[in-house]
Amino acid sequence: ANDLVCDSQFPHAMSVLEKLMTEEASFCVSIAAFNISFLANVERVASTSVITTLVTIVKRGPVLCSQLCIGALLNMSLHAPFHDQLSMECLEAITTVISTATIAFPIKLDCLHFIYNLATQHQPARPLAIDAGVVPALWRLVKTQSDNEIILCIGRILMELCTEAEGRPNALLHDGIMSILLKMSKIELAPLKVDLARAMFALTVPEGPETMKLLKYDGVDVIFWLTLHDCLKLYDYIKKNCARALLNFTCSKEQALALCKEDRFLAIMKELAKSADQDVLWNAASICYNLMSIEECKKIMIDRGVIALLFDIAGCNIPAVQHVCSACIHMAPDDMPDMDDPAVLHLVMCLLDADGEMFGELNKRAVDQLPYEWGSKCEGTVHSVEGTDFTGHWISLTCDVDKVFYAAAVPLQVTGSSSVPVKGLSASSLEFPHHELLDAAQYNDFKPNIRAIEGPASGRVADLASA
Repeated sequence: ANDLVCDSQFPHAMSVLEKLMTEEASFCVSIAAFNISFLANVERVASTSVITTLVTIVKRGPVLCSQLCIGALLNMSLHAPFHDQLSMECLEAITTVISTATIAFPIKLDCLHFIYNLATQHQPARPLAIDAGVVPALWRLVKTQSDNEIILCIGRILMELCTEAEGRPNALLHDGIMSILLKMSKIELAPLKVDLARAMFALTVPEGPETMKLLKYDGVDVIFWLTLHDCLKLYDYIKKNCARALLNFTCSKEQALALCKEDRFLAIMKELAKSADQDVLWNAASICYNLMSIEECKKIMIDRGVIALLFDIAGCNIPAVQHVCSACIHMAPDDMPDMDDPAVLHLVMCLLDADGEMFGELNKRAVDQLPYEWGSKCEGTVHSVEGTDFTGHWISLTCDVDKVFYAAAVPLQVTGSSSVPVKGLSASSLEFPHHELLDAAQYNDFKPNIRAIEGPASGRVADLASA
């Protein structure tokens, strides 16, 4: 098998067999590709026609051949030299297989792992996956699967695809990214919530009308479910991404007004205020400051109890956070609490020690992704083939002419060169007769010309006499 992979004619032979378009030929190609995909030197067939041949069989079938080809492609996705070609040629066919209801689940699982390997290991594959319709295909899987490993795999893929939202936000929204995020955010798996929180933040990074659509398409509800339950050591990381997503919503007046009217917004802010992480508390205070800076939002926030929320955020005793909370309280002098309380007095007066320049940074969008400390778990296929029942044999190929005419033996005399007669190079050697003048007297049909002998006058006398 190693020698076969090293043969330069192997890709061409695979292509020729596939073009026969018979099930036997397709199976031979599929099983050969499947077997060599486990070899260490399978990278020798990278950037050849082998991938194109396998994709053709995946689209055409039959199912057994498609399963073998998908398993081979999955194993090849573990090797970096294949990533470019796999991303360009395979994603559409793989997505179609996942979306087909009649395909067995083990085949779909190999397709899911194939997308996972490319999305996590090869950044250029992510926008191509969005264009190939991977999100709707994953949505169909989420509706029917409850296995934690599968759900975690889908969540990681979605997170990687959302990091490419800056170029394709409308495509993601059109494919139903918010519906799948909302459903999965209710699943109590801490690693899954980490990936979904990063995905939600990544969707808010692009600045434009698409961010407003996130609010309308249950964006706040997704964040609410992500922050609802404690995820132990991962909770602060989840809150960091959620707080940054909310901060990006407040950088636009229209979006900020829609955000402060959301029913679950204050519940999320109260969860953020419970954090001990400085980044979470800083962003929570910045969210309140941006909303209080907009007159229409300030009235709504005061009616919803923002003053008590500010004291909860300021309870961290972090000076920079307290300064921002103090500035927010000064924006609502009519609703300021009793100054006889030392805690209230301290928070109100601490604004005198604040650095005025820091307030200019509160309205800036968060665009930098937090470091991701969880690696990827790339897997090959678990499908195996014990062997084939093929035996080598020869067949006779005939055409219609062969069925009518049969070959016959023709006796040929074989003589030596010494017995061949040789003629001289002359006219006689060509067997041409010599040229001779013919004598008219030898033929009875030729008679003398009387007129020529007797003359013109005697000819006329003879004519009269005969008359």
